[in-house]
Amino acid sequence: IHQKWAQRIKYIIFDEIHSIDNFGNGAVWERLLMMVRAPFVALSATLGETTELCGWLNRVQERQQAQWKRDVKEGTEPDQDYNVEMIPSNGGKIQRWSDIQKYAFLPHKQGYQLKTEGKAPYGLDRDPHLNDVVPVNPLSCVTLEMLRTKFPPDLQLVPKEAVQLFDLMNTLSMPLRRQYAALDAIKALDEKMMTFDPDVYFCGDRQITQRRAREYEAFLRATLMDWGKMTTPRFWRSVAGIDKTTRVQVRKDFEEMVRKLLAGASHAVEQGESHITEQVEADPESNFYPDTFEFVKHNMLPALHQLKANNLLPALVFNFEQDQCDTLATHLVEVLEEAEARYRQTDVFAKYKAEMDGKRDLQQMLLKTREGQLKSKNLQKGADGKVEEVQKDHIDVDETANYDIPDVLPEFSFASNVAVLDSAKLDEIDEQLRKLPFLRRAIQRGIGIHHAGIKGKLRNYVEKLFRMKHLPVVFATEGLALGVHSPCRTVVLGGDHILLNTMQFRQMAGRAGRRGMDFLGHAVFLGVSFRKIRRLLTSDL
Repeated sequence: IHQKWAQRIKYIIFDEIHSIDNFGNGAVWERLLMMVRAPFVALSATLGETTELCGWLNRVQERQQAQWKRDVKEGTEPDQDYNVEMIPSNGGKIQRWSDIQKYAFLPHKQGYQLKTEGKAPYGLDRDPHLNDVVPVNPLSCVTLEMLRTKFPPDLQLVPKEAVQLFDLMNTLSMPLRRQYAALDAIKALDEKMMTFDPDVYFCGDRQITQRRAREYEAFLRATLMDWGKMTTPRFWRSVAGIDKTTRVQVRKDFEEMVRKLLAGASHAVEQGESHITEQVEADPESNFYPDTFEFVKHNMLPALHQLKANNLLPALVFNFEQDQCDTLATHLVEVLEEAEARYRQTDVFAKYKAEMDGKRDLQQMLLKTREGQLKSKNLQKGADGKVEEVQKDHIDVDETANYDIPDVLPEFSFASNVAVLDSAKLDEIDEQLRKLPFLRRAIQRGIGIHHAGIKGKLRNYVEKLFRMKHLPVVFATEGLALGVHSPCRTVVLGGDHILLNTMQFRQMAGRAGRRGMDFLGHAVFLGVSFRKIRRLLTSDL
């Protein structure tokens, strides 16, 4: 039966083909690719060495073609083309729609309570007045040895970082370019730096396209690689007309300059991690090391609060463990509920409630008065003695205004008011969510949970609510990054894990940046050490 069914397959699409590298089901992918008897297309946005995989697939197809020739009569034309080709060909790459800016969440103070007293605003509406989301410059992950040998091929700079790199390179190299201006190698370097000035490079562009920005970044990276080679004795030995003393000195000066450049790129993140370590050593009961789950749990609300304040939601928070996803969501919901409960006990809320009750009572009174006027007639005798109806003054009242206090106050919820699902569909989803009371409580506060432990239909509801802007925050395992349409503005890596490798990071971070909406995606590391971040950004796929 299965063989007859398989013979009906005319074409196959393998999505997320990079899953062949997975420890769990990689063998299943490999077996399917070896057994397929129909034309196929294999898709992936995070595949590393495509040439090697394509070569293996061609060898598999050659064996299948040889078997086909044994099974059919000689002279018969093949029923399909057995060649596997890459798209784009000739080593080209399909570029992402949007670049991705990387950050690390490094709090000045771990954890904080939402404001519920004093002057407004309160809760999540209050500006946190902190900037703990620290940009991670990809250059901070580069070592001098990499510059001397091979720059990480997939390490890209966003346009802002490329301009910052030029400014830093130009400033640091200026003293050396003046000191050794007589050397031909330095003259060439000086000319190149003048050419790469953004005001010069883009002077003829009416608008800077993504392609031009990436060309500029590629030129800067090539120049940086040249600098790496200029820190080696071999480079200066090949330069004629320089005495040994000058050769040694200029090499040392260049090496010092490049080391200063790389150290400056990583200073902010390293300083942030050191500060957190000092916090733990000073007060180990209230603070946690940055590579622990307790650190992630303790600082999840401050991180999401700052993302909201910086207009970086919606966000997907990835964690590889289902129970940790549940724990993070539970903690976040309980903290918001507790903060709202404290706020509802304050005099400020009592005054607000009294004001809303008064507006609602006034609205109801005006509506009843207008209804009574419409029912009664105002008769008056005119000058001619005839009785006529007199038009009454119209009572203006806004019937659509809602003065009821919601069950969940918006100041203590991430829920968006820019929703696009109709009320009937929302009521249907809400009825289904009653089967999981906690998930319903979480969704009321704009927080979703997505993993294999959530039943399929409810999981589909979470996906739909996220896409329709009802859920600005979703805690999910890596499954949401595979084949599920779930674009967002920001991806948060919520904790380290043994399965968090370069491929998984690229797959999850690839959700950030919504086509047609965001020109820049954002990836935030929370609870991931800088050492691990360096490996994720620089390792080959």
